Amino acid sequence: SLNIAALAFAAALLLTLGVLLFSGLIYLRIFTGVEALRPLVPWGGTSLMLGWLAIGVAALDGRQVR
Repeated sequence: SLNIAALAFAAALLLTLGVLLFSGLIYLRIFTGVEALRPLVPWGGTSLMLGWLAIGVAALDGRQVR
């Protein structure tokens, strides 16, 4: 059994990082024209997907099998 609290914490970190990198850098590019950080945008999307995966694993591991 996995540590659900650790998975939830990892999910929170990954989702926060994902929103900052993905959405934040897209907004930065739109409003300022800065293109230098554009290669980091996919890492933000990956972080978002991993965060949702961690939530799913925590939810499935937290179920009580009857």
